[in-house]
Amino acid sequence: AAGAGTSFAVTPAGDARPAPLGEAGAWPPGTRYIDVDGCLPLVHEALERDAGRAASEPDTLYGPGFTIGERRAVLERLLRYWGGTQAAHRAEHVSMALPVRVVAGYEEVIEMVPALEKGAAGAGSGHHELQLKIDDTTRTLKRAALRAAQHAKYAAAVVKLVDASAGELGLAAPREAAPWAKPGALLAVQIEPGHEWVVGALRRVFALGEELRLSMQVLSARPRSVPLRAELERGAATWETELRYDRSAPERLKRGILLDPASPPGAPGTMLLPPRLAEPGSAIELLLAAEAKRVRITRLIDDTESFQRATFAPA
Repeated sequence: AAGAGTSFAVTPAGDARPAPLGEAGAWPPGTRYIDVDGCLPLVHEALERDAGRAASEPDTLYGPGFTIGERRAVLERLLRYWGGTQAAHRAEHVSMALPVRVVAGYEEVIEMVPALEKGAAGAGSGHHELQLKIDDTTRTLKRAALRAAQHAKYAAAVVKLVDASAGELGLAAPREAAPWAKPGALLAVQIEPGHEWVVGALRRVFALGEELRLSMQVLSARPRSVPLRAELERGAATWETELRYDRSAPERLKRGILLDPASPPGAPGTMLLPPRLAEPGSAIELLLAAEAKRVRITRLIDDTESFQRATFAPA
C-alpha cells in the first residue's frame, strides 16, 4: 500500500514504467509503490562529490569504467524524473542583467564575509587575544583595500548576473576580467546596490566568443566568519610539533566560514575552511566570545585547491 511519503507507483506488466502517484487515479491490484524520499539526499551527495574535477576524469564512486561526467548525467536525470514535484527538482531560473562584484579565492572571499561575533576572541591567553586584535586590524585595512580595488576594477569591466535560482547564480564576464574563472573556485558575489556577499563555488564555465558564462552553486546567502584553531596533522615536522603546545601561535589561528550561522554555535553544521587544513576526524576549536567550542570534522564535501567544505559535529 502507498505510504505517506510514497511518490511513484508501477504496475509490473509488460514495459510499464514508474509514474507519479497521482497521474493514474486509482491503481490496480498488484501495483508496487515506490518511496524515493530517502534516496534524494544520497543522490544529491553523489552529485556534489568531485564537483571541482573535470568531467572527463575517471569516476571515483562507481569505478574507472565510467567518467565523472557520465555519473553527473545519470544523477541529474534521476533528479529530473524522480525528484518529486517540479519545484523540488527544477528550480525556476529568473533572467536578469544586474552588475555584480566578484572576489575569488579563500583569503579574498573571507575578507568580504562579516564576523559571526564582533570581537570574538574565545578563551585563551593574553598573547592569543593580542594576536587576534592585530589580525583584526590587518583584516580591516585589507578589506578596505580590496573594496577599493574592486570598485576600480569593475568600473572598467563589469561582471553581470544574468540569471538566478534558489541555489544557483548565472554570471557573464569578459574573458579578460575573469582570470579566476575555473571550476572549483570559491567566489563571493555582491549584487549591486546591495551590501551582502553571497558565497558559492564555481561549477561550470563555457565561452561565448570573448564572453564567459559561469554557473555558481550558492553555498550560503548569509555566511559568517569565525576565528578557529585547528589541530596540526600527525607526523608534522619538529617545529610544527612544538606549535601544538603554544595554543596562541599565529600559525594555529585561522578563520572559517559558517554556511548556516543561524544554527546554535557548536551545533552540527557545515563550514568552509582554507585548503588542506582538515580531514575527516580533525578537531577544530571555534573561538567564540563566551567560550571555545570544540567540534570534529565528519565529512569533506569539497576538497579543492581553493577551499574545503566540511560538515562538523560537537567533539
